[in-house]
Amino acid sequence: MPLMKKLGFWASLVVATLSIASALTTSALNAAADPEVERPEMEEVRSELLRLRSEREKIRADLVSSTGAASQTVTGFVTVETNYRFGHHDRDLDTVLWFGVEMGNDSVDAVTGAFSGRMQWDMNGLADRNNNLVVPDEAAFVDYNDLESDRVAEQVYTGYVDFNRLGIVDKLRIGRQFHDGYTGGHFDGGQVFLRPGDKTSVNIYGGVPVNYYKFTGDSTWSSDRIYGGSVTSRISKPLTVSLDLQGVRDSTTFYGTHRDYNAVLGVRYDFLETMHGSLIENVVNGQQRNLNSTLVYWNVEHDLNLTFDYAWMPEKLDDLSDGYTPYSDILGRLEPYQTFRLLASKGLGENFEVGAELTSHELLDTTDETIFDKEWVRTQASLSTFDLFIEDLRASVHFDYWDSTDDSEYSLGGEVRQRIDRNHILEAGTYYSKFKYREISYLETLNVQTYFVRWRWTLSHDLGFLMKAELEDADDEDTYTSLSAGLTFHF
Repeated sequence: MPLMKKLGFWASLVVATLSIASALTTSALNAAADPEVERPEMEEVRSELLRLRSEREKIRADLVSSTGAASQTVTGFVTVETNYRFGHHDRDLDTVLWFGVEMGNDSVDAVTGAFSGRMQWDMNGLADRNNNLVVPDEAAFVDYNDLESDRVAEQVYTGYVDFNRLGIVDKLRIGRQFHDGYTGGHFDGGQVFLRPGDKTSVNIYGGVPVNYYKFTGDSTWSSDRIYGGSVTSRISKPLTVSLDLQGVRDSTTFYGTHRDYNAVLGVRYDFLETMHGSLIENVVNGQQRNLNSTLVYWNVEHDLNLTFDYAWMPEKLDDLSDGYTPYSDILGRLEPYQTFRLLASKGLGENFEVGAELTSHELLDTTDETIFDKEWVRTQASLSTFDLFIEDLRASVHFDYWDSTDDSEYSLGGEVRQRIDRNHILEAGTYYSKFKYREISYLETLNVQTYFVRWRWTLSHDLGFLMKAELEDADDEDTYTSLSAGLTFHF
């Protein structure tokens, strides 16, 4: 199909999709509006924590994808993105740099290393000439970087040196790093990796924990400690067992010094080639913290995927050393709960796929319900098409319904994705949010219809360009617009 005809068809489809989704969303959700809207502090906090984790995972994924042959001594990537946001008499202009570098190849080199991080330049400034934080009233775009009281904020995710194949020691790692076991951990220190057998791996680590959200000064951090280790063994072909132990000493302004000891037992069993299950038991300071179980089944012949998750936390979770949210110093607790989740997707021929999800979050004692701990049921459904009207075109519609004790919410959104040619991809869509909550500034916007467009341009195998535009249209006639452009280079 000629390029101009393909572009014209795609543009018409985008307009139709946006119009239909917007009309359906507006009519359905205005009827379900509840005057007593609770602020989703916990959900926003969790999303901010996941944002940081996703940045780190992006760095790791890019490092893996950019790794070349053994003869290459340095591999990595650099991403530069400028983002301009405006609305509600507020302006924000930031440039962010993500980077990740790996030096050497541990399969052949005795010494290797890695360095990764993030740097943000607040170009229009929320700090005065003396670097004192200045936050205008209802500043919609203030974020954690602005709280650094500096125009330039940096975060080092990893910076370590590996000494490989030291006799019985498979690897000795020194510097800023992660412990990737069930307990997790981001710290400055050392970690030893051992392989006592083909089916068993062991690691032991210790150092000073890294916490980007801690409300204390550097002098307090110097007394913090993290240490532990894990053992993973494939007992048999279908059975793998892991034991992860961790101790943390942590000081905070609000709760003083914690000394917490965490033990996690993980079991995975492959029942069939197309079905596996896992069980994770987590104990803190000798008491049950939570239990998570998952069962996954897939059938390639019938294009079917099923996942069932169950989580159980029988005791109240108070503030711990491994703060479960950036605001754990303030929230300080989570009430006992259990959560059931069923996720399914099914392909219908070559051009369609349907998906559905049902999640139920239940408090073990309903009298403990607060604005941070609520009972709720979430139902999601989606319909996607592939190459239905035109080659390399994907379109999808998503429906979402939340029902809590004193509120309910519907939402509907849709998006289309078209590969124009080998090097260009266009995406566009819309979705509804009953409210959007701005962290830090505490500005809340209700009944927001968001529209977005993205353009991806692959200039070469190692160089890519991305432009994004997003518009938030709210009931109170405030609009928020975000424009960004980014460039990624792999080497």
